[in-house]
Amino acid sequence: MAGARSLRTQLILGSVALTGMAGIAIGAASILGVRGFMLTQLDDEVRQTAQLITSLNRQELRERIDGPGFPVGTVIAVATYGDATAVRLDERAHAEVIPDENLTELTLGVYSSEPQSARLGDLGSYRIVEANERGDESILVGLPTGVIDRTLGRIGLFTFGLLAAVLAVVAFVTRRVIDNAINPLEEMRHTALSIAGRPLGKGDAAITERVDVSDPESEV
Repeated sequence: MAGARSLRTQLILGSVALTGMAGIAIGAASILGVRGFMLTQLDDEVRQTAQLITSLNRQELRERIDGPGFPVGTVIAVATYGDATAVRLDERAHAEVIPDENLTELTLGVYSSEPQSARLGDLGSYRIVEANERGDESILVGLPTGVIDRTLGRIGLFTFGLLAAVLAVVAFVTRRVIDNAINPLEEMRHTALSIAGRPLGKGDAAITERVDVSDPESEV
């Protein structure tokens, strides 16, 4: 039949497809597991930072904001519904004011004592926790998820490359195994074509061609 795939091709594609699906499932599970572990560690660090800030009064916080004790990238914000002001510790551990356009998600008034994800514009994704509540104001503390995102990206690329290499090996090995397995079928095919090409309706129609079967217990 025109366009029909050979048995060899179907078996190879089937093996590669099954291996690919298994590899994708294992890779996805691994990435989710690593992400969950790293997020748990980051959330613990966010809580510890929030506890430290809660233990300081405003004067002590101003004095320590540019000093040791806070991780690089820490965001400290004072937020109310519809408004927020925040600073971020840059790579030199100096406090810099965050532009208002990056604080949109902090002005929504949805705060929690448990870490939750929020995107601070160009600064990227953060894990934010409510450290304290003073009247209508909430003191928010956040740490960036950039390290987690970059780590998961590298793991994803490595997993994709490894899976591609594994699929290539599976395709090669499967082809070699299938070639050996269906070689008797190929011989049978050639013999059948040879017999079909003879004028069996004329003259001596004796058929002498035979297929050698090395293993009589096999399907062939």
